[in-house]
Amino acid sequence: MATLRDAKRSDAMAVADIFNYYVLNTSVSLELTPFAPEDMAERIVNVQAEGYPFVVLEDEGKIVGFYFLTRWNYRKGFRSTAEMVIYVRKNMRGKGLATQMMEHMFDIVKDKNYHMLVASVTMPSDGSIGVLKKYGFSKAAELPQFGRKFDEWKNIELWIKQLD
Repeated sequence: MATLRDAKRSDAMAVADIFNYYVLNTSVSLELTPFAPEDMAERIVNVQAEGYPFVVLEDEGKIVGFYFLTRWNYRKGFRSTAEMVIYVRKNMRGKGLATQMMEHMFDIVKDKNYHMLVASVTMPSDGSIGVLKKYGFSKAAELPQFGRKFDEWKNIELWIKQLD
């Protein structure tokens, strides 16, 4: 069984490798350029420095997924809302890894002062929506033509879960 642990700077190459597949080949992420390992290391450090978890999922010594939470909006009134980001290595999808990471994340957020979790989903994304529904998220907003990638406008849905 895969194990979860806090990400380290030294995980940046593997995390960037997972993430960059989605950047280069899909609209799941609306990033347009791949992350260099040093940029991903900076993201890991910055997320953790703000007090949010950045966690990797490791199976037989290889990182197969990651998730992190981050501030949803930098205005102080939103400090109890966190945005959730989760990725699984492309050839490991459908093996329950996202489920394992979601359960770990919910264990962590029990001890935090989060009131609401937000997930931004570039549509269509049946897999992401299925996982979110499984964990009690509900669709809060549909933002038509809110992002652009591969010369196409992309609709974004915001899915939320109240924690307390």
